[in-house]
Amino acid sequence: MCGAMPLFLLPAGAQQFSLPATTTNAAKIDLGFFEGGDFLDMKATGEISLGSGVDIFPDGSLVHPVTLAGYPFLNEGSSGYPMNDGGDGTNYFAGGGFNYDIELPGYGFAGKLTTDTTDQSAIRIGSAVATFSDSPSRADWFLVGKPSVIRIPEGGSRLYIAVLDTFYGNNSGSYTVDLKSIPAPSLQLSFSPSQIHFCWETNADTRYQLQFNPTLGTNTWSDLGAVIIGDGATGCQSAPATDTLGFYRLTLR
Repeated sequence: MCGAMPLFLLPAGAQQFSLPATTTNAAKIDLGFFEGGDFLDMKATGEISLGSGVDIFPDGSLVHPVTLAGYPFLNEGSSGYPMNDGGDGTNYFAGGGFNYDIELPGYGFAGKLTTDTTDQSAIRIGSAVATFSDSPSRADWFLVGKPSVIRIPEGGSRLYIAVLDTFYGNNSGSYTVDLKSIPAPSLQLSFSPSQIHFCWETNADTRYQLQFNPTLGTNTWSDLGAVIIGDGATGCQSAPATDTLGFYRLTLR
């Protein structure tokens, strides 16, 4: 025996599956092993219920305003939001939602421990989240509740997915998750007197962006040209040929 088989096998192409609202971090779904350096295009859609009329989209925003007694602070722009760990009492989350449960005090298992709702590291309760760690800490989880392209760690890794919450007893419904593995593009270079030409084999409906950075000492990459949407054929982009030292990369969006 070689151990349990993963729930999903996605060496290439696309897969669609259901993520139940009751999927906890302790019982996270194993999506299998992915080759290092490749990319994953992930998108979650649909809505779930956290009970008592609190219905949530995959990014943690509210499906509709909450009227539950004691919880109006869940709505965008509302006052009365908890002020633990840096909050100012106002809910600035776009579309509302919350990352701190006052009835069962505390945060979910992922995201920064802060009630500053302007902090991009805060992940809202009810969100679809994923991790490449077998035994993840809070910081190892990342949001997949909105379309995103994720690079698989070098050496390859298993991928796990769950729903962020503090109490699952009254959760219902499920999200639909679309997951597509994308091989890392291999750039082919050619030169003319005034241009550097970059070409690569594209994947259908994948968005590519060529970028430039004058030094690897900072993460200040600048876009070169427009986004190219793949169609399965060869994609090309050009950049001016100069004497300036720099670095180029191709990113997926």
